[in-house]
Amino acid sequence: MKNKEDIKEIHSDTGTVSQPLQNVNELLQARENITQDENSVKSLLHQLLDKTDSLFELVKSIDEQRIEDKQDFQNKINQQHSQYIKGIRSISNKKKKNFQTFPDDRKDKTLIIGSSIIKGIDASKIGKDVDIRTKRGATVPILTEKIRKSNIQHYTSIFFVVGGNDASSRIQPEAFRKNYEFMIKTARSINPSIDIAVSEICPRRNVNTDVYNTILHRISTELNFKIIKQTDAFVSRGGDLVSTYYHRDGIHLTNQGTIQLLRNINKVVNIFIRTNSSQSNNENNEQHGKRPGIVNTFNGICFSGFYGHHYKDCHTF
Repeated sequence: MKNKEDIKEIHSDTGTVSQPLQNVNELLQARENITQDENSVKSLLHQLLDKTDSLFELVKSIDEQRIEDKQDFQNKINQQHSQYIKGIRSISNKKKKNFQTFPDDRKDKTLIIGSSIIKGIDASKIGKDVDIRTKRGATVPILTEKIRKSNIQHYTSIFFVVGGNDASSRIQPEAFRKNYEFMIKTARSINPSIDIAVSEICPRRNVNTDVYNTILHRISTELNFKIIKQTDAFVSRGGDLVSTYYHRDGIHLTNQGTIQLLRNINKVVNIFIRTNSSQSNNENNEQHGKRPGIVNTFNGICFSGFYGHHYKDCHTF
């Protein structure tokens, strides 16, 4: 009987021991599960890091590509800009070549430029190194624009014969001064070494040109250019216009008026080429106190070129 009781007690003790063992197994299993979870988390973290690195590489690659594309784009812009500039220069050179406003194949050339008051000048009947350019109805601003678009770099001197239309429009004297100064400065900006001479505004009927000529004399000192006097030659002693110098409108010059205008210009710069015979005659005239005539090399034709009359028959001399 005692053995049976002992056996029961042993079984009882075994049951008591097996319970903690089960708990231990559960703990071990839980720990294993935790370890597996940790490994899974680590694996996920590694995958995330790998993807992050890949993302960084992708972003870096995109940035590099963007920089490269931007550089390519800038290079294309620069190339197109360069082609555009070359095109503009080519067009500009063609325009200059085709325009041929003022020849550039000779030195010591003179340009006479102005409004229609000088339209009667025949360029073929004056010195070969003198060019005549007229702009009908030109005012000072209009002539300034013509100068700005022209090639005057190969001229040594330029004569402006403009301002009459401005005076006829009754422009304010201060505005006239500013316009004329700007024209002079524009010419010098294109050709800094050019000698500039400005003709007085020839007197006009019912127009006060004196106020504007006074301005020209004043700024001639400030801007260092020569003045070609015209007023005294075109006004009689009685104060009236010399009728033979003007058409009926009292504005435009006749043949004789144009010749007188040229004679006054010639006092500043010799714009006529004389023949040996004319030079000899002039020397003889000077010795006898006579006024020398102005004759060119065109077989004795008067330099004015009007109607082809012979210089000896020209009563303007």
